[in-house]
Amino acid sequence: MEPTEQDRHRKDCEHGVRHFERVLRLALNLASCGVAIHKHNYDPHFNSAWELVAGTHTHALKFFWDARDQFFTMRQAELKDSGYGTVKMPYDHEWQLVGEESVDVRGGADEMEFLERYLRAKYVAS
Repeated sequence: MEPTEQDRHRKDCEHGVRHFERVLRLALNLASCGVAIHKHNYDPHFNSAWELVAGTHTHALKFFWDARDQFFTMRQAELKDSGYGTVKMPYDHEWQLVGEESVDVRGGADEMEFLERYLRAKYVAS
């Protein structure tokens, strides 16, 4: 039997909820070591791609997750004080490419665990 439009919509909703639960768990784990999630964009209709910016109040890493090809593109930038008690996100041209990293989620790896390990190694160990 072919899934109905309502079935597809329910699946999209459930997938989105699971994604945000995982981001919340990541945010809580990172907060315990002084790393914050500054920004997050999620588009379930674009191959479940998403972007996350995390770091400290002076430095951030931007991760773009390509779920179809299972890799992160990572960029870094210095953060500046906005003058209003918050940080100002860098313009696109201010982000410097750090690299790309493949994460084999089909083989059992978890992209959120990769992010947490990467961010802890960058900010907690330094």
